[in-house]
Amino acid sequence: MAYVYFRGKPTCKHMKAWLEAYQSELLRQGLLKSNLDVWQLVGGASASAGTHRTPGAADTDQYSTAQLKVARQMGAGACKRTKAQGFDLVHCHLMINCPCNGSSRYQWNAINDGYSGLGGGGRGSRDDGPRAGIKFPLIDWDEGIAWAKAKAAPKFTKRVSTYVVTDAPACGRASYGLKAATKTPARPKGWTFKSKGWVKFEGVLYIQGADGFWYHGPSFDLVKPKPTPPKVRTATSVGTYNPSDKLGNDVARAEGIAAYLIDPSADVDVWHMQELTGIADGKSSAFSRQIRSAIDGLDMRWRAVIPTTPWNENYFFYRNDRVRLVKRLDDLIVRVPGAEGKHATLAIFADRETGAKTLHVNPHLDPRNSAAGNKARQAQGQVIADHIEDLRKTETFHHVVIAGDMNQGPSITAFTKIGLTSVRPRAKKQTNAEYASFQGTGTTPKKGVPIDHIYVEKDATVDEYELMLHLVGGKFPTPKPGDHQPVRSHVTYPAA
Repeated sequence: MAYVYFRGKPTCKHMKAWLEAYQSELLRQGLLKSNLDVWQLVGGASASAGTHRTPGAADTDQYSTAQLKVARQMGAGACKRTKAQGFDLVHCHLMINCPCNGSSRYQWNAINDGYSGLGGGGRGSRDDGPRAGIKFPLIDWDEGIAWAKAKAAPKFTKRVSTYVVTDAPACGRASYGLKAATKTPARPKGWTFKSKGWVKFEGVLYIQGADGFWYHGPSFDLVKPKPTPPKVRTATSVGTYNPSDKLGNDVARAEGIAAYLIDPSADVDVWHMQELTGIADGKSSAFSRQIRSAIDGLDMRWRAVIPTTPWNENYFFYRNDRVRLVKRLDDLIVRVPGAEGKHATLAIFADRETGAKTLHVNPHLDPRNSAAGNKARQAQGQVIADHIEDLRKTETFHHVVIAGDMNQGPSITAFTKIGLTSVRPRAKKQTNAEYASFQGTGTTPKKGVPIDHIYVEKDATVDEYELMLHLVGGKFPTPKPGDHQPVRSHVTYPAA
């Protein structure tokens, strides 16, 4: 079977489509903040007892009663799995009745009959999940998707001689292409229309049939349209720096970070920094005290965006006089089977002069220098890319920047697929582009491939790329602030 991927994890096309519809419905009902946290699709976790051997099953971090009810209304046998039942982590285990489900269909059948899906034949205990208001046997996977789409569609309400749109569920029966606003479209045989008036909603034309139902074209979509960029060119300077703690000199590291922030030769608007251990998690380390002191002593124009998720060490520092923080988004926990757990910090900044909004993503990917590490990083990149595409539906921003410690050359396939490429090979002016960004503990600079990268959109002009080597007499100063060197780039986006 050729797998497709959802959140970087393998499954079948039926489960992927169902999960996407389920996520949209949870978002619509306000039962989800950003996206589903998926622990396992096709996989071999020992506690799963083979139920994930084939597609059709999923483990998610969303297990509230309200969330389980929506999953069941969409046809999934969804149950909360607890530590009391022998599971290490509390989660939702769900399965759908799709053609690919061979290993967990018995559980789906058991839940239909009132059992939990655990034990012999899935019938070792009674179902303790929500059943009121849910039709049993559960509907199939494709009926569940259709149910969710119908809930999300608008309803038209008559008001005098015009029609307005409300948020109530729709009752439309047919869908076909509409050609022009001034002409009645081709219609199914036997149907007539009592009105030639058109209603436009979210860019789609509608007309009411003689039966009272509203009909629309196949392009109907409630997703937010892509925002129109401001009609001026927008220039920005972005930097990424991982002054990791491996050198162990907290004072030098903290002072080095502060020095790069206010370095006039860098002139960076937004810095992405990784591995700032001891700040967000509340550790009282020498580094934590030094970096807080350094930040407090900076020019008052500087601000910090501090992650909220435990163990997330990725930060933003930004020039408040040039850009303003529009929204601090939820941290993304980049879960990929077999990979080191990593995070991405996200925020939307707006240029104070032009108003253009840019989504900044600051990730730190799997560090292993191996084929397994490369595979993990590609999968982590896919999770991040999927999350960005989901954010386009709910947030307003004109541009995207991904910058951080990628732990490999600029070849994250998923970033390219959503229109982003590394700035290094595109820059009109390049400074120290032949040097490696990871310099280790030595004092003599090494040439090589950078592993810290800045990705921007293909239509942006990359005016400048610099790998910042601050040397004294051709050597790194001792002690060094960190084992990586900062990367900065100046980018200009085209006018609309």
